[in-house]
Amino acid sequence: MRRVITVNLGGNAFALDEDAYERLRAYVSITESRLGTNPDRAEILSDLERAVAEHIVAERGTTDAAVVSDAAMQSALGKVGTVEHADSADTVEAADARPAYAYSSASTSTLAESEYTRVVVLLLCLFVGWLGVHRFFVGKIGTGVLQLCTLGGLGIWAFIDLILIICGEFKDKSGRKILRWA
Repeated sequence: MRRVITVNLGGNAFALDEDAYERLRAYVSITESRLGTNPDRAEILSDLERAVAEHIVAERGTTDAAVVSDAAMQSALGKVGTVEHADSADTVEAADARPAYAYSSASTSTLAESEYTRVVVLLLCLFVGWLGVHRFFVGKIGTGVLQLCTLGGLGIWAFIDLILIICGEFKDKSGRKILRWA
């Protein structure tokens, strides 16, 4: 007899089998540790949670299962991807913390490239970065408000963002790097 655990993902209740719950718990735990003290941590976790919920709902449309299986959870997490370490470009799969729930390397990938273009974000940062407009534009509302209130951290924070954008290290609200110039 297997346990079924009810969780709230993205504002929706889902019944997960025990293995699916453990896989999700390991994924969230690893993601939280990778984000560390990232100022956008809560926003990123919320976005990832919502994305997992959307993939589960989409999969439910093709099956009549009332309980989310481990295979369905693995598929959803594989589509969402992993978050990079704050201090390294290397990614470590969520399964590294729990070998019993290993993902196949083909089913997971790092977060995709952002749909935003660097030129637009660069111009916004260059001309009105001290107001945080570039952060509002990429969906980072919380830090955009902070930049607005502090005038871009007295210009320092906006200047750092400008350097990050030029180097291709600036990320959108989902944690995806903004890499494309056009």
